[in-house]
Amino acid sequence: MVGRPSEDSRVRQRLIDAAAQLFTSLPYEKVSTRAIATRADSNIGMIRYYFANKAGLFEAVCRQFIDQMTAQLERFVNNSSVDGLGDIISGYYETMAPLPAFPKLVQRAMSLPEDDPSRQIIQRLFTHINDTFDRKIDASMSKADLKPDLDPKLIRMSLISLMVFPFLMPPAIMQMQGIKLDTNFLQRLAKHNKELLKHGLSA
Repeated sequence: MVGRPSEDSRVRQRLIDAAAQLFTSLPYEKVSTRAIATRADSNIGMIRYYFANKAGLFEAVCRQFIDQMTAQLERFVNNSSVDGLGDIISGYYETMAPLPAFPKLVQRAMSLPEDDPSRQIIQRLFTHINDTFDRKIDASMSKADLKPDLDPKLIRMSLISLMVFPFLMPPAIMQMQGIKLDTNFLQRLAKHNKELLKHGLSA
């Protein structure tokens, strides 16, 4: 049937989904290919077939989310304004909602020694998304009617903080604040942050 995913593509995606759940809940070295295959209702041979090894599967997991983030940024490439900066945050929340623990995976990997394979993969993949992110922010700031005394570097840091912090917040603090990091909360937070940026940055 046209448009129906093949069994091969379904097996491959099941392995990526299973690996994503394990890699976001455990350190890279603690995740075994056997555990991934079991969770995906597959076998280790399929990991070797599609990804060569655990590192290849880890890269596929990260690439899936990074590609989605890049696509979200490109959606707003023509909206160069303060609203466009808010859209970047909305797009990031939308991408992270299915797996909100992914930013913690990135944080954990980037805290490891430079020769760690998971850090090397994350660092290599994030070079492209970082370039795209910086270009989009620079384009939005250059055309937006911003308050003249604002430092672009600090605006960028504020944006990154608004984007990433909700996903790095310790569960105990979320519980204390009565926060459930689900799609509904993220949509409300995105709308709030857009208003915050509009009133805080616009001249």
